[in-house]
Order: sequence, then C-alpha cells, then structure tokens
Amino acid sequence: MKKKIITILFNLLIISIANAICFAVISDSHLEISNTLKPDTSRRISLSRTILESAVEKINNDPDIEFTIISGDLLNTPRPWNLDASHQILDNLDKPYFVVIGNNDFSMANSGLGISKTTFAQTFKEAQPNFSNNIWYKEFDNFLIIGVDNIDPITGGVIYTKKMNQNLDSILEKNISKSKIFVVHYPLTELNYFEDGNIINDQIKFLEKLKKNNVSLIISGHYHYAELQTFGKLKHLIVPAIVEYPHEYLKISIDNNNIKIDPYPTLNKHTEDESLKKTNARIKQIMNLDSSSSYDLILDKLSGKRILK
Repeated sequence: MKKKIITILFNLLIISIANAICFAVISDSHLEISNTLKPDTSRRISLSRTILESAVEKINNDPDIEFTIISGDLLNTPRPWNLDASHQILDNLDKPYFVVIGNNDFSMANSGLGISKTTFAQTFKEAQPNFSNNIWYKEFDNFLIIGVDNIDPITGGVIYTKKMNQNLDSILEKNISKSKIFVVHYPLTELNYFEDGNIINDQIKFLEKLKKNNVSLIISGHYHYAELQTFGKLKHLIVPAIVEYPHEYLKISIDNNNIKIDPYPTLNKHTEDESLKKTNARIKQIMNLDSSSSYDLILDKLSGKRILK
C-alpha cells in the first residue's frame, strides 16, 4: 500500500513538472544605434541599447528562466547595423531565445534601403528553429512554442497563406496532446487604449482554431501597451514595449492552467521618471480621442499596471 502511494505521488510529480514552465518575454525593443537619432518621445530610442542589454543581464541572473521570447519589433529601423547589434546583444543570453519578426524588422516594398525578411530569418536562424512557411516551433517538455510571421511584406497587414495554414495545421495535429504557446507580433484584438480590444473580425476563425488545438497562451506585441484577455482556457497577452515607460520585460510562469506574469524593470527609478514625463504627451494625445477617459486609466494600460501589478 505504501509503495502504491509513493508511486502515485511520483507520477503526480512528473505530471506537475511536465506542465510547468518559466520564461521571459521582451517586446518592441526598437533598437537603434544610429548617430543621427531624433529626439526621444515616449519611445526612449536613445536608451534602446542600454535597455536591451540590461534586460539580457537581468534575465541571465534569473535561474528560473528557461528561455526568452522576443515578440517582434526588435529594430527601430530595418537597417543592417541595427540587425547586427540586436543579434549581438541577444546572443549574450545564456539560455535559448526565440524571435518573431515585427513590422519594423524588415523593409516593405518601396520603403527604401533596408533589410528583407530573408535577411532577418537568416540572421536569427537559431532563434527560429524548424522554420518553414513563415512558422517555427520548439518543444519544451510537454509544451510546444510556435512562432508565426503573419505580416504581409507588401502591405504590412496580416496575412495567412494557404501553405502557412497547412503547415500550422500539420504542426498542431502532430502535437495535439501538448500545451501550446503561440507567439506572433500582431495581436488578435483591436487597438483600444481605454478597455480590452474586441477580436478582429478576420481573426475569429483563427482564434477558434487555436482554442480547439490546446493552445493555452497567445503572446503578441505591437500596441505598446498591456492587455490580458481570456477566451475559455486560452489567454491572450499583449506585451508592453520595453522601449517605453516603465521599460519592463515580463517573466511568465505556467503551472498546469495557472499563468503568473511578473514585470521586471530594466532601468533605474530616475530614468523611469524621465520616461514618464515623456509619456505624458502621448497620453494627452490619446485623451483627445476620447475625452471621457482619464489620465490614470490610459497610463495603467500603457504601463501594464492594470494586469501586471
């Protein structure tokens, strides 16, 4: 009887470990190392290198973190020197990291000199394992991390080609029993500074596909604010921009269906306060769109305070 109880407890421990994972997320670092920078706005472009280097250092000092996800817009402008610098800094991470491309990470048609999606993919080849038809994936214990480039290189809008959908369906079907974390730059919900955004109409079927295939978490960036929505067992997290106040990356811990999100600052309090002053101008612009919204409400969303603290 005692042996049976020990066996049951041991099996429960295996299940618990298999469904637990801890990782960091950085979004919208907008790295720019040009000597001809424009003055900082709420985006502290002049500090973008310092911010990213600080995040890498702090993540390296956290033994709980198993890997890092960067959810797009690594670069402020798609220039080779920014790509090289971002790659060099992120390669200082002691543990694996994975990236999805953002709309600022490549040059769209007729935009002038810059880098292509192919150049970005080649540079971050190791950070996009098993990459095929705009999708990469990586297995961690009983979790599968899936990254998707769904950005149209011509219009900059959302695109899912037939081959992309076929590839994604194949990956999902082959890993039906695994918990899945889906990473994409563009959120599945509409931009909304005042409350949670509604699901974008042409993303509804895509969301239903993810819900049916045991996806537990969608991670996105792009909006430069924080939002967390729940759709059944699936959660959709929009990660705030690390280049803006309060310059935080996120530490995410998943244990079975429980998700814990903790923000970690990268800069000192004095610099954060400087950034907050610059953010005030952005908040005033947003308030002009809806005079009924308060300063505190918008600031809480921009900073992530509503869901992260």
